[in-house]
Amino acid sequence: MVKLQKTALFSVILILPFLLFSCVSSDSEGNERTISEISSKFPSRIETLLDNGENLKALAFIDRRRREGFNAGDFLRLADDAVKAVWGRGRIPVLSGGTAFYFKTFLFGLPNLPGENPELRKELARQLADSGIEALYRELKQWDAETASRLEPGDSSRILRALEVFRSSGRPLSAFPLPTRPREEFSCLLIGLERPREELYERINRRVDIMFEQGLTGEIKTLLSQGAKEEFPGMKGIGYSEFFDLFREGCLTLPQVRERIKRNSRRYAKRQLTFFRSLPGVRWFHPSQTREVQAAVKSFMTQWGKAAR
Repeated sequence: MVKLQKTALFSVILILPFLLFSCVSSDSEGNERTISEISSKFPSRIETLLDNGENLKALAFIDRRRREGFNAGDFLRLADDAVKAVWGRGRIPVLSGGTAFYFKTFLFGLPNLPGENPELRKELARQLADSGIEALYRELKQWDAETASRLEPGDSSRILRALEVFRSSGRPLSAFPLPTRPREEFSCLLIGLERPREELYERINRRVDIMFEQGLTGEIKTLLSQGAKEEFPGMKGIGYSEFFDLFREGCLTLPQVRERIKRNSRRYAKRQLTFFRSLPGVRWFHPSQTREVQAAVKSFMTQWGKAAR
């Protein structure tokens, strides 16, 4: 998939005249997936995604040790490390993406949840092996229906974490509120890119066609041969999960899978726009308005520089 690269590259290109910026991806699909195309290029946790000769680098997170369980807490820890590393090189970090919840986590931080409990995790893992994820999901619905309603019944990593929180604290995960104020350690300029709906949907449809032209079907076959399963978090992303619909429903054809990916992508784009519009202080631009974006960044940097003195 080219989503991770496309997101990061586009954000860097918008600000190329400044030659001061590095980009950090907030895309969960790139963070979670066991995708051959990504993992073969980026063998360690944080690797260079782009270097155009001007020391402009995009940072991508690939945590290979936890491919099936990369979560928002992992992302926040790695994103903070990457941002500090970028700042230490005398450049301005740009958080690009991607996954709305990861983005909000970076801005606001995480709720004050109980820490990981190794013994309880072992116990839950034994229950998972003995009884299956369906039984654990039913238990979660009994104690925390709100969280269960937000999770897929096969999302083992998140179901186990929700049960771990409940068993260790006696409180459901949904009872731990998300922070409502941005973290104080960062000053952020929020820039959103939007297109008219018809233009956006046309580009989404074309992008899906390109994915198939570049070998998406073959990539799925490779992943399956390497042991990828439907319940893996990275395989739940759009462009992957629809192939499991094909295997499960039987009557679907590849052209229908392609159309389903287009439909789901359009719906996802709508949800993303709704979410990002709910964030305070976002400045919206059409992607062609590069000069306006550059002016906004320059103004922010000027104001930030005065405030930092």
